[in-house]
Amino acid sequence: MTEESKICCRDYEIDIDNEINYTKIVDEINSGIYNWDEYVLRLRTKLNKMCEESSITIIFKKSVVSIIIKKYNGNYCWKKFDVDQYNYTIPNSTLPEINNSTVLTIKKTEYLLIIRFCIMVIRYIITKLKYSCSKEIDKIYKEFNKYLSIEAVMINTVTLYYNSVLNATNNWEARQSINIQKYVYKTKKREMCDLLKSIIDVLDYKKKDDMIATRSIKSILGNFEEQISPSMIHKILTWLKKKDKNKYGNIKRGIKEEIIIDLNKHDIYINADLLCRFIDDNIPSKFAKEWNINMYSNGKRLKNDEIRKLFKEEFYKREKESIRFNIVCPRLNSLPQNIELLIISYLTFRN
Repeated sequence: MTEESKICCRDYEIDIDNEINYTKIVDEINSGIYNWDEYVLRLRTKLNKMCEESSITIIFKKSVVSIIIKKYNGNYCWKKFDVDQYNYTIPNSTLPEINNSTVLTIKKTEYLLIIRFCIMVIRYIITKLKYSCSKEIDKIYKEFNKYLSIEAVMINTVTLYYNSVLNATNNWEARQSINIQKYVYKTKKREMCDLLKSIIDVLDYKKKDDMIATRSIKSILGNFEEQISPSMIHKILTWLKKKDKNKYGNIKRGIKEEIIIDLNKHDIYINADLLCRFIDDNIPSKFAKEWNINMYSNGKRLKNDEIRKLFKEEFYKREKESIRFNIVCPRLNSLPQNIELLIISYLTFRN
């Protein structure tokens, strides 16, 4: 700190593994800007043991804010994103004031959005450094939705504020300056939102890619629902939509894992009971090959009711075989070598 230049530099370490106190950070920013001409806040966090401490720098100069995202070299660089710095003006007391409380609310909400934006970027960096971190990815999705909901209200509030200020002045130069500030604000906010949407697109692709890559392994090692083919999952969804369009109509078609997750949110679980009801309402011969059902006996094709009975026996048999026990059977040393190597790599990575 140097009193002559009225500049304050503050390193703020974020513990992303625990609940973040956004109110505390916002209050500290508000206090710092009030007491200093320039308030520099560096958000820092330990990414992992292999990398150095990293930071995102936010510079507040009263009403002007600059967000600087540090670029990485090698595999961790931000080549996908051209913009790494965002500069814009927050509505402030130097403008003709309509309502002081409105200005204060806008400021604090803007500080909150800035911090949320930066923490989402930090979380994304962590997922890249760790290659795969489902907990962090889920947190980014949650933070992104929260950010969008706050920003939508904020953009509307700021627009109304600037329009009120424009209506309160007849000075041409002042009106031009206000219009420029309004335009720059909306432009930079859009660029920041585009960056976050690009991050979400990358994570969506990564999530789907990981699901598909592990699908064949989970069909052997996974739960009962993971052994069912994507085609059958889609047909189950179609069947549910026909039975209750209002309840299941909004479930989107995607990869099978996402459909299963969405069904679970509606308290629908893929188990033997559900499959029995499904096969009762559908032509069983379409799924005979997948479930290895022999539809013929003594050279004659079985009736559909007889085939359905065989399906139901197979459903409950496979479900019973999928129940996890504390004792592993067969013995681990009888597993295929590729599965053995996969388990070893997982355990050594965790340690």
